[in-house]
Amino acid sequence: MSQELTSAAITAEHDRLGMKLGWRFLMCCEARLKDAKVAIITLNPGGTRRMDTEWSQERGNAYYIESWGGQAPGRDKLQVQVQALVNAIGEDKDSVLAGCFIPFRSPTFADLPRSAEASQFARRLWGSVLEHSPARLFVCVGKKVVGQGLADLIGARPISSVPLRWGDQTIDRYQAADGRVVVAFPHFSRFPPFSSPERTRAAVEAIRGVWS
Repeated sequence: MSQELTSAAITAEHDRLGMKLGWRFLMCCEARLKDAKVAIITLNPGGTRRMDTEWSQERGNAYYIESWGGQAPGRDKLQVQVQALVNAIGEDKDSVLAGCFIPFRSPTFADLPRSAEASQFARRLWGSVLEHSPARLFVCVGKKVVGQGLADLIGARPISSVPLRWGDQTIDRYQAADGRVVVAFPHFSRFPPFSSPERTRAAVEAIRGVWS
């Protein structure tokens, strides 16, 4: 295992950067690192108070089974959007690798201390994941940091964009020489793609055009 891909390495970087709210890496069980063909990667975990560190969720997919913000399990707005995304991809919820690109918690990304350094650590962390992961499709929530970051890591180049039907927002697609694909969405907290029939069709088109 790479020296970056450990709980101790994440904790050390969390403390070095002066983070205060803890961290979370995987929203699924650890086994998906080595067998998932599809990865859903969000920007970073939210939070306004210190929480325990979480390497993985061994009970299943956090977007379905956890209760967030006092909601019933799986009913937080972000959870509902990710569930719709899983359906659009056509994968079983428990077969997907789900994780946070930057593992450090913050109320919003704008509130994340030393975000540029945190992003560089995230690239090293996910570079370590890619040494072992068989994933072929990477669906990213957050275009600049996550989508471009993952595309750079696998050597993928832009191939096309699909209008989200939300102003000038697009869903951007990249492909690597080895066939691996990145589909990068704007962040769901601001531009939820499964919020209207037109946007849902755009999201499905963006994915199905490169993944069947």
